[in-house]
Amino acid sequence: MKGKGKELGMNRSLVMGVFVYLLTMFFSPVKAQQSVPTLLRSTNSEQCNRAVDELMATMTLEEKIGQLFMVVIYPSSQQYKIAEAQTLLKSLHAGGVLFQKGDAYDQYVLTNSLQANAKKVGFLVAADNEWGLAMRLSSTIRYPRNMALQRCSASEIEQYGRDVAKQCHTIGVHISFAPVLDVNNNPLNPVIGTRSFGERPDVVTKLGLSYARGLEEQGVMAVAKHFPGHGNTSVDSHKALPTITANKKQLNACELVPFSAFINAGYGGIMVGHLALPAIEKHKSVPASLSKTITTAVLKHEMGFKGLVFTDGLAMAGAKTVKGYPLGVEAILAGNNILVGSANPTQMFNDVLTAVRNGVIPIQLVEHNCRAILKAKWALWGGAFKPQKVNELAKTDFYNALNGNGLVARADSLWLRSIDVKKYVNDSLFAKLGNKPIGVVSFVGEGKSVQGSFENTLKQLGYNKVVCVNIPSNIKVSSPKSAEVYATKLLACDVIFVNAYNKPTHSNGAIINELVKTHSVYFSLFDSPYSFPSWKEYLDNVKGIAIANENCIEATRAVIKRWLTPLQKLPIVEVPGGNFQQQVPSKTLAKRKKHSGYDFSVVDSLLEEGIKTRAYPGCQVVVLYKGNLVYNKSMGRLHYASNASLVCENTLYDVASITKMVATTPAVMMLVDDGKIKLSQQICTILPGLENTEVGTVSVKELLLHEGGLPATINFYTRLIDSTSLPQNKFFFYHAGKGLTQIDNHVWVPKNFKFSQEFLSPEKSNGFDRKFSDSYYIANSFRNEMVRRISEITLVGRGTHKYSDVGFILLGLVVEQITGKPLNEFVTECLYRPMELHHITFQPLQHYSKTLIAPTQENNFLRGKVWGVVDDENAACLGGIAGNAGVFSNAFDLAKMGLLLMDKGAWGKRDLISPNTVSLFCNTLGKDGKRALGFEKAYPNNPNVSPQASSQTFGHTGFTGTCLWVDPKNDLVYVFLSNRTYPSRNNNQLSISRLRPRLMDAIYDALL
Repeated sequence: MKGKGKELGMNRSLVMGVFVYLLTMFFSPVKAQQSVPTLLRSTNSEQCNRAVDELMATMTLEEKIGQLFMVVIYPSSQQYKIAEAQTLLKSLHAGGVLFQKGDAYDQYVLTNSLQANAKKVGFLVAADNEWGLAMRLSSTIRYPRNMALQRCSASEIEQYGRDVAKQCHTIGVHISFAPVLDVNNNPLNPVIGTRSFGERPDVVTKLGLSYARGLEEQGVMAVAKHFPGHGNTSVDSHKALPTITANKKQLNACELVPFSAFINAGYGGIMVGHLALPAIEKHKSVPASLSKTITTAVLKHEMGFKGLVFTDGLAMAGAKTVKGYPLGVEAILAGNNILVGSANPTQMFNDVLTAVRNGVIPIQLVEHNCRAILKAKWALWGGAFKPQKVNELAKTDFYNALNGNGLVARADSLWLRSIDVKKYVNDSLFAKLGNKPIGVVSFVGEGKSVQGSFENTLKQLGYNKVVCVNIPSNIKVSSPKSAEVYATKLLACDVIFVNAYNKPTHSNGAIINELVKTHSVYFSLFDSPYSFPSWKEYLDNVKGIAIANENCIEATRAVIKRWLTPLQKLPIVEVPGGNFQQQVPSKTLAKRKKHSGYDFSVVDSLLEEGIKTRAYPGCQVVVLYKGNLVYNKSMGRLHYASNASLVCENTLYDVASITKMVATTPAVMMLVDDGKIKLSQQICTILPGLENTEVGTVSVKELLLHEGGLPATINFYTRLIDSTSLPQNKFFFYHAGKGLTQIDNHVWVPKNFKFSQEFLSPEKSNGFDRKFSDSYYIANSFRNEMVRRISEITLVGRGTHKYSDVGFILLGLVVEQITGKPLNEFVTECLYRPMELHHITFQPLQHYSKTLIAPTQENNFLRGKVWGVVDDENAACLGGIAGNAGVFSNAFDLAKMGLLLMDKGAWGKRDLISPNTVSLFCNTLGKDGKRALGFEKAYPNNPNVSPQASSQTFGHTGFTGTCLWVDPKNDLVYVFLSNRTYPSRNNNQLSISRLRPRLMDAIYDALL
């Protein structure tokens, strides 16, 4: 079978007819001749040559060798990581950087720092951009893989290249390791596959060169890979050395065609792969990247390439030396200009330096390569040896620049075109859905997951009745009758979407055959198209067939948009971090505008009073009234320093306990909607570790009402303290004393306590990936320690109201246990993204600069300065993602969350939460009438609200100086945000002055 697959792939390549014959005649390696690449033509000028000569005259041998090194760096904006990168690059005199996986903003910050601290010469920055920056970086646009783009025109692919180049400029990238010009003429290829533009040399050439044209038109060097072609292999060069068995004639007719065309078109770079080619290199175990015959004789001399030659990653297993010289030495002798990604760059640098000093590498070869690299820098940077300084952007502004300007819309178009619809019988599909349940059957392969979240996308579109059946690949169905078991679960559905994420089994086919008897079935493959032929025999009677090439949320949305063609407004690409729009669906809030008909002068005066009395350094207030934004004011600064940034509309505040109202409670509501949780359910049936405990008998409803008999809080963080560092083995003292510092009224702690290393680490690592403070990451396992502490509680006063953060910590864990996702991911996916809220998040430093976040404490006794990490210590023990606290937001996004609840879960034309569930939660009161399910109520004489608030009013206040109140009767939402805890939690002026309810009262006076 393996050999047959190869034979079929090669036959397709060799019998393509007249077009390929002419193509190979024009682009034969023997005939292709390249002048200096277009991007580098200015390097022939006298000005460039003189500048390079003058610079090289000042460079040491070590500095010249260093220019040949492109070092792999992982993005980070942490100062110690930046310092480490600077030290490494300086020690090597490195000329370039290849960034690997990380966050886009982290790479941007690190790049700016590295370039600013470069001495004589800046760094060439490269990126693997086979399907855009998202191949390596989070928080940016993910594009379809190359094979899925075969249905796009050359002009669309060229525009795609231009868009990626614009993103490269924003983030400081000069070289794109793309396009992939491998012709994937072996269906069994384990490493190229959908990374290739296809199996035909003409298609790969047309689309690959279009992508390169778009990149280089915008000044980003395109680097074609993996010369001389990695398509016809069944071995991954990351793991071993593949051998291309084709003869020279076959290579000229297939593999080399796109590279010849690339060279002839005048593009700038080529990456040489770790591939053995016995037809060219007589030493069968010498990879192309280390072969002078292939890299110099064929690529440079025979094919005439005059651009920059890059090795593939030298840490790959396919990069093997056989001549006795170290790897880097052989790579330079073979003819490569730039050495990419050594596993040990310091050792490789020393190997090359020694080889030059010993005469193994001629000094002239080093100088030739150094000159070529410096010329490229000079050309790419507009006649300079350092790139133009980029203005530093705040995180939100950076993401707007990176992902804005129409890029998302064009990416949506590419995704829609990428779906290969092989069959579509409309069958009134859109009308059939109506209010009936929709079936979603997923065939999931071993080790795979349904990343595309087909079910959630349908729900975001307003289809709340979705019946999901996930079927593992190893399930065995022995007869049609046993297949009926799955069909029975879907009896109420007219339409069933069958989604495959793997190759089929006979059992999968039996289930499909059973489903098509009574349902309209639409089949989608979210896997390599090479697995489609084995599905075909089961699809004769389905209504639709679509191939999406990969399993991701964008592919899922594109498929749904192809099936449900009336839904033209369904967004496909959603990029976190950017403030692309602050709008609300017309049903909920018609316009975001200020209303001039109301007098808010008293409100203004009260806000100014708060700043003058130092109740807080700054604040935001938003008021929504009858569908209009009638008041939106930001006042003061982030902190009290005279140079502190002014508070603006996009400033984020730690909203503290409002997290309960805008994250945890809505999450529980959605799980109630889905039947995944019952209010009467005891939490021991959900959370492991609470079985046979008193706490485990508490119900979800009791937790929401704060009637479970749980304590207000537990100081979980004391478990983080090294007890040997404590005097008298005590952490809390209730009198002043030597070596103690006061943290609250009549409470002191030791100044010089130390943390235990069991649960805290100064570095992010496996198992320590959430921030506890600026200095420490907390172990993921500490969650279990918290559950253990809670399990030991003896309940006191159960059945009466007793406010408890512990109860909501448990509710957050309940949501995570049921959904299988962290709380932040679940609410972001199901609420914040569908509502297009871009300024509400957990862990804000992953998305925003500190300049857009209000600090909460100057010198916390436990964590020092608290700025951008959650103020609440117990939430910090869960890495800032907890049911009781952790959300950061601006006032406007909080107001929209209030509006969602006031409109009983409706957002535009969709019910994100069912009206009945919202009513149930808002109107079910505790025994004293002060609490609803998850909310505080405006009970008589409630000191936190205006006396003018209706009895329907519900909301929450936050410890950090925040509140959110919703009054459905008066159609009003009021949000106040501040950081009253800065610089110290002991500042109680906000509460003493009763400023929050007074503001609310003044708002009612202005409106009613």
